[in-house]
Amino acid sequence: MANTQCSFKSSRKCECFGKLAVLNSFSFKDQSIILTEAGILASEITQKFMICSEHYKIFTNQNRSRAKSKLCAIPDIISSHNKENKIYGGCYGVKADRVVSMEKVLEIHSKTGIVVPIGSRKYTFLLVTIVINMA
Repeated sequence: MANTQCSFKSSRKCECFGKLAVLNSFSFKDQSIILTEAGILASEITQKFMICSEHYKIFTNQNRSRAKSKLCAIPDIISSHNKENKIYGGCYGVKADRVVSMEKVLEIHSKTGIVVPIGSRKYTFLLVTIVINMA
Protein backbone atom coordinates (compact mmCIF):
# COMPACT_ATOMS: atom_id res chain seq x y z
CA MET A 1 0.00 0.00 0.00
CA ALA A 2 1.44 3.37 -1.03
CA ASN A 3 1.95 6.19 1.46
CA THR A 4 -0.76 8.78 0.77
CA GLN A 5 -0.03 11.21 3.62
CA CYS A 6 2.53 13.92 4.04
CA SER A 7 5.43 12.55 6.11
CA PHE A 8 5.98 16.00 7.64
CA LYS A 9 2.45 16.37 9.00
CA SER A 10 3.54 16.56 12.65
CA SER A 11 6.74 18.55 12.07
CA ARG A 12 5.02 21.92 11.52
CA LYS A 13 1.74 23.35 12.72
CA CYS A 14 0.09 23.78 9.37
CA GLU A 15 -2.55 22.02 7.40
CA CYS A 16 -1.23 19.64 4.79
CA PHE A 17 -2.69 20.40 1.41
CA GLY A 18 -1.77 20.52 -2.22
CA LYS A 19 -0.09 17.95 -4.36
CA LEU A 20 1.88 15.15 -2.68
CA ALA A 21 5.30 14.23 -4.04
CA VAL A 22 7.86 11.59 -3.13
CA LEU A 23 10.79 13.32 -1.44
CA ASN A 24 13.39 11.52 -3.56
CA SER A 25 11.82 12.99 -6.71
CA PHE A 26 13.44 16.33 -5.79
CA SER A 27 17.07 17.27 -6.36
CA PHE A 28 19.62 16.21 -3.73
CA LYS A 29 19.96 19.87 -2.70
CA ASP A 30 16.19 20.29 -2.16
CA GLN A 31 15.98 16.98 -0.29
CA SER A 32 18.82 18.06 2.00
CA ILE A 33 17.22 21.46 2.66
CA ILE A 34 13.83 19.93 3.47
CA LEU A 35 15.23 17.25 5.75
CA THR A 36 17.64 19.48 7.66
CA GLU A 37 14.94 22.13 8.13
CA ALA A 38 12.84 19.34 9.68
CA GLY A 39 15.81 18.38 11.88
CA ILE A 40 16.62 15.04 10.29
CA LEU A 41 19.24 13.60 7.96
CA ALA A 42 18.72 11.48 4.86
CA SER A 43 18.42 7.76 5.44
CA GLU A 44 16.87 4.70 3.88
CA ILE A 45 13.59 5.56 5.63
CA THR A 46 13.49 9.15 4.33
CA GLN A 47 13.67 7.89 0.74
CA LYS A 48 10.03 6.84 1.12
CA PHE A 49 8.86 10.16 2.61
CA MET A 50 6.07 12.09 0.95
CA ILE A 51 5.79 15.87 1.17
CA CYS A 52 2.80 18.10 0.44
CA SER A 53 3.21 21.34 -1.46
CA GLU A 54 2.47 23.38 1.71
CA HIS A 55 5.33 21.82 3.69
CA TYR A 56 7.64 22.12 0.68
CA LYS A 57 6.85 25.84 0.53
CA ILE A 58 7.33 26.32 4.29
CA PHE A 59 10.69 24.52 4.43
CA THR A 60 12.14 26.22 1.35
CA ASN A 61 10.93 29.68 2.43
CA GLN A 62 12.35 29.13 5.91
CA ASN A 63 15.68 28.13 4.40
CA ARG A 64 15.74 31.22 2.16
CA SER A 65 15.03 33.44 5.18
CA ARG A 66 17.74 31.68 7.20
CA ALA A 67 20.29 32.37 4.45
CA LYS A 68 19.52 36.11 4.62
CA SER A 69 20.23 36.31 8.35
CA LYS A 70 23.39 38.07 9.43
CA LEU A 71 23.68 36.27 12.78
CA CYS A 72 25.23 32.92 13.58
CA ALA A 73 22.48 30.28 13.80
CA ILE A 74 24.47 27.53 15.51
CA PRO A 75 22.63 26.50 18.71
CA ASP A 76 23.97 27.99 21.96
CA ILE A 77 24.49 24.54 23.44
CA ILE A 78 27.35 23.86 21.01
CA SER A 79 28.53 27.39 20.30
CA SER A 80 31.43 29.23 21.86
CA HIS A 81 29.82 32.65 21.52
CA ASN A 82 30.19 35.40 24.04
CA LYS A 83 26.56 35.70 25.21
CA GLU A 84 27.19 39.29 26.31
CA ASN A 85 27.83 40.40 22.73
CA LYS A 86 24.68 42.44 22.00
CA ILE A 87 24.01 43.60 18.47
CA TYR A 88 20.98 44.40 16.33
CA GLY A 89 18.76 46.15 18.86
CA GLY A 90 19.77 44.21 21.94
CA CYS A 91 19.43 40.69 20.56
CA TYR A 92 22.21 38.29 21.49
CA GLY A 93 24.22 37.14 18.58
CA VAL A 94 27.51 37.03 16.77
CA LYS A 95 27.80 38.22 13.21
CA ALA A 96 28.18 35.32 10.84
CA ASP A 97 30.38 35.36 7.79
CA ARG A 98 29.74 31.95 6.21
CA VAL A 99 26.97 29.40 5.69
CA VAL A 100 26.74 25.76 6.79
CA SER A 101 27.22 23.27 3.95
CA MET A 102 25.95 19.69 3.93
CA GLU A 103 29.46 18.51 4.82
CA LYS A 104 29.44 20.75 7.91
CA VAL A 105 25.90 19.58 8.81
CA LEU A 106 27.20 16.01 8.84
CA GLU A 107 30.33 16.99 10.79
CA ILE A 108 28.33 18.83 13.46
CA HIS A 109 25.85 15.94 13.67
CA SER A 110 28.58 13.32 14.04
CA LYS A 111 30.20 15.26 16.89
CA THR A 112 27.10 16.57 18.69
CA GLY A 113 24.01 14.70 17.49
CA ILE A 114 22.42 18.02 16.48
CA VAL A 115 21.15 18.67 12.94
CA VAL A 116 21.77 22.26 11.85
CA PRO A 117 19.86 23.29 8.71
CA ILE A 118 21.85 23.76 5.51
CA GLY A 119 22.40 27.43 4.77
CA SER A 120 22.43 28.44 8.44
CA ARG A 121 24.82 31.29 9.03
CA LYS A 122 27.89 30.52 11.12
CA TYR A 123 30.78 32.34 12.65
CA THR A 124 34.00 30.97 11.10
CA PHE A 125 35.84 30.34 14.36
CA LEU A 126 32.90 28.40 15.76
CA LEU A 127 33.31 25.13 13.86
CA VAL A 128 37.00 25.00 14.71
CA THR A 129 35.96 25.25 18.39
CA ILE A 130 33.35 22.51 18.00
CA VAL A 131 35.90 20.14 16.50
CA ILE A 132 38.48 20.87 19.24
CA ASN A 133 35.98 20.67 22.12
CA MET A 134 34.31 17.47 20.90
CA ALA A 135 37.55 15.63 20.08
